Amino acid sequence: MRLIGSINNPELAERFSRYLDSLEIKHRIEMSMNSDWGSDDYGTPQASVWIVEEEDVDRASHELEKFRDSPTDPLFAKARPHVHTPPVEVLGASAPKPEKAGSLTLYLIMLCALLFVWGSLTMPQVTKRPVTIEQASPAVNKELYYDWPYTTPPTPVWQGIYPKVVAYLQGNADEATIREPLFVKIREGEVWRLFTPALLHANIFHLFFNMLWLLVLGRQMEDRLGKGRYILFILLTGIFSNTCQYLMSGSNFLGISGVLAGMLAYIWVRQRKAPWEGYLL
Repeated sequence: MRLIGSINNPELAERFSRYLDSLEIKHRIEMSMNSDWGSDDYGTPQASVWIVEEEDVDRASHELEKFRDSPTDPLFAKARPHVHTPPVEVLGASAPKPEKAGSLTLYLIMLCALLFVWGSLTMPQVTKRPVTIEQASPAVNKELYYDWPYTTPPTPVWQGIYPKVVAYLQGNADEATIREPLFVKIREGEVWRLFTPALLHANIFHLFFNMLWLLVLGRQMEDRLGKGRYILFILLTGIFSNTCQYLMSGSNFLGISGVLAGMLAYIWVRQRKAPWEGYLL
């Protein structure tokens, strides 16, 4: 079932529904209030037009455009209900189309939670740093971080481009020179580190709020993209955001926020470019 558009007048929506019935196009009309805060029509009644069969989507979209151009055309006014007219659903002021959380989204949430519990129950391994500073992380985190030094010092560790830029702007060319090895573990073949920092979280609040957003956004995308493209989207956005973070601030970062930012951007674009897909923010 595909959303092809909406009509902001309930009476016109009923007329268009009768016209679709006369064409024997299976459909559903859902009445609700516009809940898009960025829309000029926020708070006004609107009827969402859903087409049941995929092969009818193009034809119904064309008819909807004709109807919007001339809703009073006698062609639409003379239409009579078909005997199999589906019921009109009336939704609450801000109730979205009910959706179930997809299996991949739930598995990803459970994996993040499992790694958090595992890391919390594991005795941290400590990397000594000068003079008395210690950097501690659970063993599982060290295997999943984007990179992790063996020891410091004497091994130089990449701390991100930011201090290099600051040193360069201050005229200290020596400190601005990049001497630290980059992508140490990844060049050794541990390519999973490109993505796995996204599965780790610092504390229970970090985990809770990220998983809440993942549930809200992920179930919409999994339902519409399908499992294959959904996995590919998560992997690509995770690798891209992790690599950007690593280059900016070094390897000591974690969280799925980069993937969530990609999801937010994707849904925001699809709402404007393809509103019939029915994404909600």
